[in-house]
Amino acid sequence: MRKGDERKASLLKAAKELFFSRGYAATSVNDILDTQHISKGSFYHHFESKLEVLTELCKQHQQEAAERYRAAAGEDMPALRRLDLLLYHALPANPEETQMCALLLQLHRTPEGDQVISAMLAAQKNAFYSQFNALLDALAAEGQAYLPISALPELAWDIYTGLYRRVLSLGLDYANERRPVTPEYADEAQLLAAMRYLLERTLDLPFGSLTIIRAEVLRGVLQEAAAIAKTARQNAGEGAEGSQLSLF
Repeated sequence: MRKGDERKASLLKAAKELFFSRGYAATSVNDILDTQHISKGSFYHHFESKLEVLTELCKQHQQEAAERYRAAAGEDMPALRRLDLLLYHALPANPEETQMCALLLQLHRTPEGDQVISAMLAAQKNAFYSQFNALLDALAAEGQAYLPISALPELAWDIYTGLYRRVLSLGLDYANERRPVTPEYADEAQLLAAMRYLLERTLDLPFGSLTIIRAEVLRGVLQEAAAIAKTARQNAGEGAEGSQLSLF
């Protein structure tokens, strides 16, 4: 690894530790620099802002999630089981991603947060979509999926990524100690049931073939992430909605 790449990796590692321990808003660029004993010029050589650091961390986490999926999915595993496993690992709200989920909850429903989440979902697609598409081709060849229109896999992926935005909204409701306004998405079980139904019907998969993540597991992740996000906002001096402070 070149010296510049080593410096960038070191900055990302330090920022990640500070974001996770202090929260995003309570961590400044100077805090990151203090751990590295470098100048601001060196930081800005690699990143334009603290927000870009977080964006890079989100991309990094998606690559790591894809690696965990590949390690867990054996070649002899049925394609349908591998698809379910892929959807689990691609979801940035599984237990392995609790801290990152808490970090994103600190920015959710803000312009900066939308930018970061959009970048994370683009990285998610880059890390997982080709494998997702290949699995659908395998399932179609086995007669377990029906793809009469070439655009169906991408449409199904868009449906799936919409799940994460709903999940974050639910997590933010936990952080603000209120339940969602819309009753059809009143809890994790209903949200997941709707998502499974949409994916199974869009791809003509066997009914009940997808789990993605169990509702009680998702609820546990969201409650823990929300508690972390709420504490981080309080430590940074923000109000309940987290909108009083600049995120830079």
